[in-house]
Amino acid sequence: NSKFISCGGDKQFFQWDVTTSQVIRKFVGHERKLNAVAFGPKEDTVLSASSDKTVRIWDLRAKGRGSIQTLSEATDSVLCLK
Repeated sequence: NSKFISCGGDKQFFQWDVTTSQVIRKFVGHERKLNAVAFGPKEDTVLSASSDKTVRIWDLRAKGRGSIQTLSEATDSVLCLK
């Protein structure tokens, strides 16, 4: 696969094209820093975990910029995705 996702200590993450070293898409929506990102099982979705106590699900096929679902049941920062 020639694409990957990355996050840092801010509130956004990026999808990259490895062959061109270019950002394909920037994802924003979390209220606090991101701690983890991971592709979904079919690699058409991305999950992001944040210190804002949420996990968001993003559809890579959608043209919209927002997440398609927000899971907000956590009582503290979400640090990893398994």
